[in-house]
Amino acid sequence: MASTDANVLEGRWYAALQRFSDTVLLSAVWAIACLPVVTAGPATAAMFAVVRGWEAGRDVPAVPAFARYFRENLRQGLISGLAGVAVASLLFADLVIAGALAPPIASTLGAIAAIAVVVVVATSVYLFPLMVTYDLPLRRLVRSALMFAIGKPATTLACLAVIAAACAATYVFPLTPVLAGSLVAGAVYRWSMRAVAATTVRSGVPAS
Repeated sequence: MASTDANVLEGRWYAALQRFSDTVLLSAVWAIACLPVVTAGPATAAMFAVVRGWEAGRDVPAVPAFARYFRENLRQGLISGLAGVAVASLLFADLVIAGALAPPIASTLGAIAAIAVVVVVATSVYLFPLMVTYDLPLRRLVRSALMFAIGKPATTLACLAVIAAACAATYVFPLTPVLAGSLVAGAVYRWSMRAVAATTVRSGVPAS
């Protein structure tokens, strides 16, 4: 009996260590794949796709699955990533221009830029989970993500809080994304898809 309990405990410890190593490995691969910046979109989609498999209880190997999902989401991910880079560039230009203007105008432009940042990040909270869960055209994907971001404020704020905490931790400890990127993705995926599932069930549309 003691031997059986020891084997069970050993099996649980092994499973926990395996999941921990896969989590760190996925975070590291994602961080490396994001280095070219323009590949951040498909890399993030691939990470969420792997996390989706884990959330479903499947034994998904981190690196091979990441490579496969990166290829599968390359087009939509690249377009999303490039759009994000374009928006970030416009917002940066807005802030530079605001710095050279009179205070009232500068404050207005700064406020507009801040709101735009929140809207873009809030939309991204749902964009990648929806991208790897549903087969949707990009325009409908973005529209749906924006609608959920606005229509589910509690979930959106919770996800934004986790992302903000990760960004703050990265400022203090730059290796945070390498160690915890997939943990953040797991929390965001879990919460956002619960909100999506609740909405689709109430509307009579299958959740998956």
